[in-house]
Amino acid sequence: MLDFGAEHVVITAGCHLRRDGFGCSHGLGIADNPRVFTPDDLMDGRWPEGRVVVYDDDYFYTASVVAEALCLRGCEVTYLTPDDTIASWSANTLDYRHIQWRMAELGVVQRVSHLVTGYTGTTLALEHAWSGAASSLECDAVVVVTARLPDDALYQALKAREPEWIDAGIRSVACIGDALAPGLIAHAVYAGHRYAQELDARRDGEVPFKRHFHHDPTRT
Repeated sequence: MLDFGAEHVVITAGCHLRRDGFGCSHGLGIADNPRVFTPDDLMDGRWPEGRVVVYDDDYFYTASVVAEALCLRGCEVTYLTPDDTIASWSANTLDYRHIQWRMAELGVVQRVSHLVTGYTGTTLALEHAWSGAASSLECDAVVVVTARLPDDALYQALKAREPEWIDAGIRSVACIGDALAPGLIAHAVYAGHRYAQELDARRDGEVPFKRHFHHDPTRT
């Protein structure tokens, strides 16, 4: 970056899914276990086999996609979530019924309202989200669909060498999109559009957008 000669540098390195179980509910439960996978592992071609639990602490569509992919590879899949139903956020996108139909068609076992409190060997320790009752589930692997972390190492490395920017001809370094804060695709698109709009533009106040207020001239 310092040798390239660019005046402006924008880091859009994306993010990765957490492996420790930290999500909407809590950050406990998943220890350092080689039987724990993330959707990133699956997309990289590393797939679990046998009895697989898909732990959904994200509540959107990703866990159901993972569950279906595992079923099609011959795995025995249990869909586990701390929420009271699977893929609850998909009710807002009108996908919920389709996901439920597909999970039923594939024979995916649903276990709702349960938190993961530990994973040792092949034993997944659980706790009921409402009663706190403890239970366990035997499985060969767990795929965790939880929170994500920004891939901002390059940005932090450049910030640490900020005294060298002037000599390198760099006027600005920015970190945007998932590399700044993981979000939806719409957020990443907005971040890129905003960066392009504001590049070399004169800053006029701190609010990066305009709001329209209806005004009735007959009233004060």
